[in-house]
Amino acid sequence: MTLRSIRKALVKHDLEGLVKLGAPKDEYNQESKIIWDSIDPDMKAPALAELIRDVFHKQFSGLNIYDYSALMALATDIL
Repeated sequence: MTLRSIRKALVKHDLEGLVKLGAPKDEYNQESKIIWDSIDPDMKAPALAELIRDVFHKQFSGLNIYDYSALMALATDIL
């Protein structure tokens, strides 16, 4: 797992739908860095899914409710 792989996974899963709407591929760089800085090396997918949810909730003012299966798919891709 690298910072770059986290960025790629966030763009691929596009939880906010911003890339799909035409946002640049670097749209989730800040979120990627926050996640990268917060990941515990022994973290499992459910805990990472919660971390991702918390980061996106904070970064995007809690405007969306994220589907747990989407969060788990993203977490699994990252791990």
